Amino acid sequence: MRQLATIVNPLENAKYYVDLTGGVSSLKTILAVFAYVLDIEHLYSLEIAFAEDSNERRRQMSMFLPELEGAGVAIRYRRFPPIRGFDAFGKTNYTEIIRHRDSVGRAIQQLSAVLKGPDLTYLRDTLLEGIRQRLVADVSGDPAAYRHAVFSSAAGVEEVANYLLAVLGGAQLDAEARLPCGS
Repeated sequence: MRQLATIVNPLENAKYYVDLTGGVSSLKTILAVFAYVLDIEHLYSLEIAFAEDSNERRRQMSMFLPELEGAGVAIRYRRFPPIRGFDAFGKTNYTEIIRHRDSVGRAIQQLSAVLKGPDLTYLRDTLLEGIRQRLVADVSGDPAAYRHAVFSSAAGVEEVANYLLAVLGGAQLDAEARLPCGS
């Protein structure tokens, strides 16, 4: 908790160091989140190179840090890569699509309740593909991926409009029949 108090007190230090080596996992998680939010560049973890032999390893693991240093065990702090790199990682691991999958799923369920009948799997897949392609384009910068994202999203919106126009117009719409574009 001392590290957390130091991080949130801006008057104490101009330069912050965060050690994520040991301790309670929840505290390490909180420290890592603070380091990310505050863009702290000095983020470290202590690495100890224990012996390969299992008996010697067990003996070394029971030692305190000064004893390990005296026994010639390699100990060093390893600096984590710049925390800003996690922003790019966040885009490449497609966590956003998981968040959108829930909201698209809820919208499709609501639309299914109104339409009473058609299979909306195609619509769900089209909308999610638009989101996925936008994420690919954000990471790669590929203009073709942006175009594909726009086309997929537009096709999904057009499909929703077609279904709603059919319902509002009183037409019976089954899973096979779709309104032509522009109707």
